[in-house]
Amino acid sequence: MWHFRKLRFIFASLLVLMSVSCARGQLDGTPTLAESLDQTSEGDLVSSTEEESAIEVATIEESSRISQSVNAITGGEISLTTPEGDSIQLLIPPFALAENADITLIAYAQQNQSPFQENFFPGIAIEPDGLSLRLPATLKLSMADHELSPGERIFYMKNPGLAIPLWQSQQDGSSMTGKISHFSEYIGGSPNPEEAQAQAAAAGELGGDFPSGWKDSLEGNQAMSEWGNGMNDMGMGDDGSGVINEARERLIDDLECLMDPNCSTPPLDPCGDYQQMLMKYYQQAVLLAIDPESELMQFIYDLLEKVLNECTNRYTLEYAHHLKVNQEGVEQDMKVTGKVIFIAPMYGVFENGEPLKMEGSGSVDVSISGKMIVDDETCTMNGSGVNSVTINGQLEADDVGNPWMALDVTETWYTSGSMTFTCPDGETKSVPLPGGGGETYPLRFQYEDGAKSMAPNLGGMQGEYVWILHIVHSW
Repeated sequence: MWHFRKLRFIFASLLVLMSVSCARGQLDGTPTLAESLDQTSEGDLVSSTEEESAIEVATIEESSRISQSVNAITGGEISLTTPEGDSIQLLIPPFALAENADITLIAYAQQNQSPFQENFFPGIAIEPDGLSLRLPATLKLSMADHELSPGERIFYMKNPGLAIPLWQSQQDGSSMTGKISHFSEYIGGSPNPEEAQAQAAAAGELGGDFPSGWKDSLEGNQAMSEWGNGMNDMGMGDDGSGVINEARERLIDDLECLMDPNCSTPPLDPCGDYQQMLMKYYQQAVLLAIDPESELMQFIYDLLEKVLNECTNRYTLEYAHHLKVNQEGVEQDMKVTGKVIFIAPMYGVFENGEPLKMEGSGSVDVSISGKMIVDDETCTMNGSGVNSVTINGQLEADDVGNPWMALDVTETWYTSGSMTFTCPDGETKSVPLPGGGGETYPLRFQYEDGAKSMAPNLGGMQGEYVWILHIVHSW
């Protein structure tokens, strides 16, 4: 049976837990949004089913090829000249590749499969086929003996029957450029009006359900938009405007779904695919001239600004506390583990001349084990709980200009949790952990991944408080 004295020791042990958290309070402190979009959202969209729809081409005679190693950090330029004097250039910007890669540029000597009867260049292949780029590369084609005509462009071969104009296509005399975000096969196409109409209609068949199939949906919108621009260049104004308006309506439907929480819900972690989606849709909305003052455009702008702030300067504070208590017949071993995400917002809040501010909140886990002696009996204890954490701070520089992160970390112990006591007579008792109150700790970290801030346990207890800084992503 549980005796009154046993209960008194149980609550005494809980007071020890509270004293641990109170003693810690004695520790001493030891770009614009538009610019970001310009840097990260250029390029034509790669469909999620691209590999499945890649062209399987029979052996085609090559006129020339070149292979070159490209550094992921610095990027590079690969140039190839055909026997006829035509030249192909691939310009890969810094950080476009996820890792260093050997890239091959191939020029075909004979007509590749194409939906067009006439092409001003038979075909280009870039390998490794299907390799996606983090930032868009520029593909340039310069002709030795061909003056480009309106409507002629570099096309990505989606399949033998569908050619998609490269994004941001530009003509300059006998040269043409376009943006690519993956490696595949391309042609220099010369569509006639009937072929352009057929291809625009085929582009309208591309698509996927939003939001799960957003890449396919946006690829269809983009293909229609680019075909509309091409038709306008060919003097097919009414047809081109109609295709562009259809692309705009499709885009608006997706954006309205994005605004509706019953249709589209942001993920818990917005960094990655969701962020890429917002950037691509915002860019396409600008290109399709959706009213910048509209509620729709303001919504996606605000949402993108919020997500970029959460993902651009992103950090975690890891807890690795290990504390031991041996008081009044109570022995306890406590561990605090977990990570709390915090960020340094840049967009819409940061001004030049001010330090970069940090903010974040979350929770970490506490596990407790140990024993206590009551009337010569040894009872065991096991418990778990949660501590709430709030982080504020700023980026600073020391006397020689090295960056440091100064954080004020407020921690509230035992916002939830319980402790179970088991004694030799087999009786068990579970009681809630008492709240330990909130304390704020001034911490300083060198601005480097894995930097630590440590402090000893105080009040005659053993162990250490350990915080570890992790830089998830930094601008």
